Amino acid sequence: MRASVDLPVRGEPVLLVSPSLPAFATRVMAVRRDREWWFSWGRDVKQSVPALAPHAADLIRQVAQ
Repeated sequence: MRASVDLPVRGEPVLLVSPSLPAFATRVMAVRRDREWWFSWGRDVKQSVPALAPHAADLIRQVAQ
């Protein structure tokens, strides 16, 4: 699985995770909610995971496949 970081001049950095083609990459952002950081790949609360959760990387990998 390929991964890269998009660092736009304007906007937030985004982790791009793709099993094959960059056009189909999952865009993962780090967002802060209250006092906790989360990884988010959509607008729904179900499309996020606490950044320090032990299963965060596994869940992002599953979503990107």
